[in-house]
Formats: sequence, structure tokens, C-alpha cells
Amino acid sequence: MMNRNVATLGSLIVLGLNVASAAACPFCESETGQQVKAGIFNDHFWRNLLLTLMPFLLLLAVVMGIFIDDFRFRTQTTPKADAAPPANGG
Repeated sequence: MMNRNVATLGSLIVLGLNVASAAACPFCESETGQQVKAGIFNDHFWRNLLLTLMPFLLLLAVVMGIFIDDFRFRTQTTPKADAAPPANGG
């Protein structure tokens, strides 16, 4: 388990140090890059972000509903280990 944590931390450090490549983007400072940036971060940004994330949120809700329903079903139908045996001797 420790090796996995070290590998994850190492990967995050390497990705964090790789920010220079994004900062060196030749298109971001151009006129076209500024127009794209203005088009993304406009007044409709939060609505567009919500609409983009909506399928993932809906899928998460369905999966959580199935998981919670299955968990409730399993906890209600599992017999207790210390329960008394049936009265008919079986």
C-alpha cells in the first residue's frame, strides 16, 4: 500500500512540475487565444459547466441509488448470527 502512495505522490509531483509546458503555449497570448478565452469564460460559463457536468451527475445519482438500494436489501435480508433456531426444530 505504501508503494502505491509513493507512486501516486511521485506522479503528482511530476505533473505539477510540468506546468511550464502549459505556460509556454504560443496560442494562449494570441488574439485568437484571447477570443477563445473570452468565449469560454463569459456570462454563460456556469450554465455551460452545469450542462456539461449534468450527464456525469445523473450517472452518479443512478449508481448511488442502486448501491444504496442494494445495501438496504442486503442488511434487511441477512439473518443474524445469534438468532434463535426455528421453533419446528429445523
